Amino acid sequence: MNLDTDFPETRFQPGAELFIERGGVVSPLRVTTVRFHRDRPVIGIDGLTTMTEAEALAGCELRVPADRLAPLPAGTFYHHDLVGCRVETSDGRTIGMVSAVEGTMAGSRLVIDGARGEILIPLASDICPTIDVERKLIVVDPPEGLLDLNVGSARRRTPPSSMKGPLRPASVGPVEDAGGSASTGPGSMTFDIVTIFPAMIEQPLAAGILGRAIERGTLDVKVRDLRDFTTDRHRVVDDVPYGGGPGMVLKPEPIFRALDAIEAERGRPLSVILTSPQGTRLTQAVAQRLSGAEHLVLLCGRYEGFDDRVRDRVTEELSIGDYVLTGGELPALVILDAVARYVPGVVGDEQSVSEDSFSRGLLDFPQFTRPAEIADLRVPEVLLSGNHAQIRRWRKREALTRTLERRPDLLAGASLDEEEEEILRELKRLRPERGAEG
Repeated sequence: MNLDTDFPETRFQPGAELFIERGGVVSPLRVTTVRFHRDRPVIGIDGLTTMTEAEALAGCELRVPADRLAPLPAGTFYHHDLVGCRVETSDGRTIGMVSAVEGTMAGSRLVIDGARGEILIPLASDICPTIDVERKLIVVDPPEGLLDLNVGSARRRTPPSSMKGPLRPASVGPVEDAGGSASTGPGSMTFDIVTIFPAMIEQPLAAGILGRAIERGTLDVKVRDLRDFTTDRHRVVDDVPYGGGPGMVLKPEPIFRALDAIEAERGRPLSVILTSPQGTRLTQAVAQRLSGAEHLVLLCGRYEGFDDRVRDRVTEELSIGDYVLTGGELPALVILDAVARYVPGVVGDEQSVSEDSFSRGLLDFPQFTRPAEIADLRVPEVLLSGNHAQIRRWRKREALTRTLERRPDLLAGASLDEEEEEILRELKRLRPERGAEG
């Protein structure tokens, strides 16, 4: 199960009753067994005895009645307590209605449907001084410009469930009210991408995992058109190089203005990444390190590159490989994608991130799905055996075999357990024999 609930230690205990809606019908389910694997519950359900029955529940949301939700400390609320609240300023001006609450206790924000579109307001004590659930009223005191800063058209949302009765999603986590002890704020990682071709960035970010993360507010990505920071009527961003030579060079002034504007808006010092063939090679370890930053600026090069004085404002230069591209937009997207996967909440199954190729210095093992046989091609029998110990060892062996054959250079830095070390020694012993047979 993908875990996103209030108190998992008690919610999934044997004997606990959960509810599921299928085809408009609400049915109870009783938990019979539970174990946690990598902080995710693996539960047994009374009456489900076959894999086919279990697979029928894939994608369904388990819920609990509102009267069975765990009590919360004073000054804290569940998400559904805040949805539907009217939002007003301290001087009585109506802002709109809360349509959703995004985030967790570590950082939340109100999604408000206003007259001019959707507004996002951090759930912070100085911004939301009063929350009255009984009156369904939230009074806000936003900083100057906040309400205008993030007004936009409504984002796509999952349609609400048609489940009737006093049921609320078990996934709603407690949200600290103003004055609560939890930190508040958007809780997302922010990126600014500076480019002369915004459409090359915006279109890929409108779909897929990154698109959904941006819609949820887990990622905050702004694409900046470098031409917006020019001062001449023709919006010129490049000029001929001093000393002569072919091509054009990106001028420093528009880039400096862009960085100054971003720093003023974000309110923090910038970590600036320059996409450059002269940079450090992007690796999984680099992506994981960068994911620890709150904010990154990605500068996309073009033509013959940047005026070298731009490097005085650059924190780090990165290259995605030893080949030539027409510009830095594709490298910027690659860097964004690789870094964003490590941001909590971007990828639904965080275990898949930790087990990705290169995460431990190994290539991935082969993957298979249904059908078990097509033409003369069959899924390896061990994967159909149900013997998890054998499956685990088979996967380790296959991952090591692939890495040894295709990328042996990775093994020097790989993180291997004792079983993998044993398998690797065996594979190395067999390599000369296999070569002789060939």
